[in-house]
Formats: sequence, C-alpha cells, structure tokens
Amino acid sequence: MKRPSKEEFWREQLELCAASSLSKKEFCKQQGYTYSSLQSWYHRLKPKEAEASEDKSFVPVMTRLQKHPPSNLKVTLPNGVAIDYEGAINHDLLTSLAAIGG
Repeated sequence: MKRPSKEEFWREQLELCAASSLSKKEFCKQQGYTYSSLQSWYHRLKPKEAEASEDKSFVPVMTRLQKHPPSNLKVTLPNGVAIDYEGAINHDLLTSLAAIGG
C-alpha cells in the first residue's frame, strides 16, 4: 500500500483536528507532533478561494444591553436605502435588518 504524501497526511490531520473536540495544541500533544507543524501545514493548505471569498466589508458590531432599549431605529444601507423603524427593538429585528443589508 502506498504511503500518503506529506500533503495528504497533513490534510487528513487537519480534518481530524477540526472534527475533534480538542484544541489544536491538545490535538498535537495527543498525536505527538508540534503545534507549529500543524499551523504551518494549515496555512500552506488553506484553500486560496476561501481567502478570496471572505467578505472584508462586513464589520461586526458590539452592542450593549440597555435597561430601556430605544424605541426607534434608522438604518441607512450602502446603496442609500434608509429604513426607519419605530417600536420595540430586539435581537430578531436586528437580525432581520442585517439580512436585508446583506
């Protein structure tokens, strides 16, 4: 039986690591190789299309919970469309608005 190439071996190890419930460091320790080797192969084998498809225009927004949340909201989308909302603002509403925006 043919031995797997280094690339095949590390691709399999990366898949096993991702499927495990262990951290990368714990996985490496259990398997008997260094974390730096796993990281090196991860970056070497990381699909180029995944890097290209990452949406760099999305910016995560952190919010603070308030005792009395605001009762109105105005969102202006990059295409100029503005959404005005009056009423209770909750997580579901914000999720829906984020989906509309894109």
